[in-house]
Amino acid sequence: TITLDINKLRESPQILQQMIIKEAIIRLDIPLKKLSNRNYKDILNIVNSGKTSAINVVKEYLNVRREENELHLSKNRYCAEETPVISEMEIKVPGETELVDMNCRVKTEIREIKNGFLEEFKQNKTNYEEAVDFDKVSMPLTVRTRKPGDRFQPLGSRGAKKIKDFFIDNKVSVMERDTVPIVTMNGEPIWIVGFRIDDRIRVSEETTNLLVMKFET
Repeated sequence: TITLDINKLRESPQILQQMIIKEAIIRLDIPLKKLSNRNYKDILNIVNSGKTSAINVVKEYLNVRREENELHLSKNRYCAEETPVISEMEIKVPGETELVDMNCRVKTEIREIKNGFLEEFKQNKTNYEEAVDFDKVSMPLTVRTRKPGDRFQPLGSRGAKKIKDFFIDNKVSVMERDTVPIVTMNGEPIWIVGFRIDDRIRVSEETTNLLVMKFET
């Protein structure tokens, strides 16, 4: 991972910002030809936006994460040019699980709904964090990539949908589809990480306990 100081980056014109980012990408051993001008523009938007937290996956090769005034760039090893072998792993609840094949980790904790925690969580969360109704979840939970025939009920929908169709609808590239982490319960997907949870585990007015899950590199 290469970390850049956003305040120092902003002192330079955008053309120089892009040159600095290109140099970092070269140091990560990512071929520059893999990224387009649009990809660099997306990264610069993260640098120059008012947001203090952001995560983006650029062209399946590069993870870009902003935390306050730091920009973290890392090679996306689970989105390589060739589809890697990714083992299914059980997630510790509560606890922290290293997902070696995916070059990331997942942290989980159980929280009560009180003192405005849920509202604050929703306001600050990224696409790689979710809070679900703990009492609707049965253990163990595992994380894997998609399997043929996988279905889930996307949050807000009334029926099941094939994950393949969900990926198509959300314009997920063919290369990325086999690398997206999927949290499962009883073998069935309940969270397409970075995209959507299953409606059946959503938080409702009756929810008293939360399961908070967070993926990070």
